[in-house]
Amino acid sequence: MDDTVISALISGLAVAIPSIIATVATIRKDTAVQNLKIEHISNDLAELSERVNLHNHLQERVTVLENEVAHLQNNN
Repeated sequence: MDDTVISALISGLAVAIPSIIATVATIRKDTAVQNLKIEHISNDLAELSERVNLHNHLQERVTVLENEVAHLQNNN
């Protein structure tokens, strides 16, 4: 091989290898951040679901109370 070709290949590898390493590191960091955000969203969703369940249970109880009050008012 010609010295110019070998020099070009070495130069190219000297640029490509650190670039690949930096890209892989960035992708791993971004993936970790995304996983953390997904975990927070999952926790928020679970908390919201619990609140909705509590609200629905309360709404059922209020409906029963309203019916009982209406029944008591009609009996008077």
